[in-house]
Amino acid sequence: MKLILPFGLDLKALEKAYPPKFNAYKTDKLAYILHTIATIPVYNKKIKLFDDYVPLSSKLLEKLVDNYAQHITYAIQHGIIKENTSAGYKIGEHCKLYQFTPAYRHLGATYELNDFCLKRKLIRFYSQYKQKSNHYPYLNKWFNSKLKIDYDLVLSFLEEEWYYKNNYPFMRDVSLVKQKEKSPFQQFTYSKLSAQFLHTGDFMFTVDNLVHRYHTNLTNMRGVIRNALTYDGKQLVAVDISNSQPYLSLLLLDVHFWERFYQILAEKPKKCLKNSEPRDYSRLFLYKFIKEIDRRINKGLKKEIQASSVIMLVESMLKLLNTMDEEEFTIYRDKVCKGELYDYLLLRFQEHYKLYTISRDDAKVAVLQAFFSDNRYLTQPQAKPKLMFKQEFGGVYQVLATIKRVYKELLPILLQNIESYLVIEIIAKRISKEHPEMPLFTIHDSLVTTVGNEHILQRIMTEELTRYVGYAPHLKTEYWLPEKLGQHLNKLKGKLSA
Repeated sequence: MKLILPFGLDLKALEKAYPPKFNAYKTDKLAYILHTIATIPVYNKKIKLFDDYVPLSSKLLEKLVDNYAQHITYAIQHGIIKENTSAGYKIGEHCKLYQFTPAYRHLGATYELNDFCLKRKLIRFYSQYKQKSNHYPYLNKWFNSKLKIDYDLVLSFLEEEWYYKNNYPFMRDVSLVKQKEKSPFQQFTYSKLSAQFLHTGDFMFTVDNLVHRYHTNLTNMRGVIRNALTYDGKQLVAVDISNSQPYLSLLLLDVHFWERFYQILAEKPKKCLKNSEPRDYSRLFLYKFIKEIDRRINKGLKKEIQASSVIMLVESMLKLLNTMDEEEFTIYRDKVCKGELYDYLLLRFQEHYKLYTISRDDAKVAVLQAFFSDNRYLTQPQAKPKLMFKQEFGGVYQVLATIKRVYKELLPILLQNIESYLVIEIIAKRISKEHPEMPLFTIHDSLVTTVGNEHILQRIMTEELTRYVGYAPHLKTEYWLPEKLGQHLNKLKGKLSA
């Protein structure tokens, strides 16, 4: 079992020079703790970092290393890592935060774990995660020796990209969600490690407990790096759902969806609600689908949401949707299904609010804020894009806000559960049955295969999404080509010359 450590760190030499003064010290225990700090952001791209400090869960760590605190103190005392003492530990917000000191920030050296007891605990620990992904053998099987990455190309690319972004701050990427500049150090380090894992055949696939997303080496890899991937020597191609969250929200804007939900809550699936159309009952798959989503939400949020709150939500949604402006919904639906929502909002913001300097990214921010920020955020100065979305699509905004009023994270949890169910359980499973020899990967709202098979993805995705959501999606096809790495660098150089 190999661990990732900083280059230039010789733990045996350190122990010889500074013998640990506590019982049960083990080199492998310290190595595992350092490996965890190094790799958490690689295994979980969505984890919240604090100025390059990594949150380290003591609750999880103590299951594997009983005296982890003494080992961490030893690493701090001898200048390997440091703790962010100003942030501290906040219950319900984040764990204690650590990062490597400047002398040990160059990660990628490997260390062979030998301690029998620790290895046994780790095997048992990781097997629990693998059990969740065992339900998807039709996806797991494609992570094999035929999936390769041009590692030398990636290293060359990352080093050059690091040079530009580290020396010229105006070239750095900005997170649309956080509205914050991305760290060049994080991008370089974690992109390099994600490529290294795939290059060495260190494959991982786990399933999220709450939203049931299927996380793999591909989902945790930067999009531009995926252009260096091939399968069995063939280039790869991805087909994804344009503006997927707004598209899936069309389900939540459908009164029949909530009528079905109401039936499930009342445990009267055969009883027809007043004013419910008979045609809706021919779609029994929709009942099963909503029942599964309800089961997932109840299991994941049973402590956060009371059953009575869900019933009140469904009743509120039925009232809202029965009074929604039909013209507003039609415009929203048409723009979403054509993949034109961001462009439409940009044009409306420019025309209606005379904001001629805003960009398409600002329109994306408006949608992200409307969907995923707290309802109270609307009063903040930075929430102007969200306010403009509300003024443009008032009825849609009310639906989104009503769902979040029950629990602030409910909307993204609901949408991501819908997404994971449709992509993994319905679309990917059907493709694997009809085309068992076709390589198949998923990246949340995207499906990936080898070039030449993209028409199969496009056809089945369109059929199944139309069947479940009720409207045909707008799909975007992207070919993963190694020359795109060079094109990315040329764009950076273009900024410098400009």
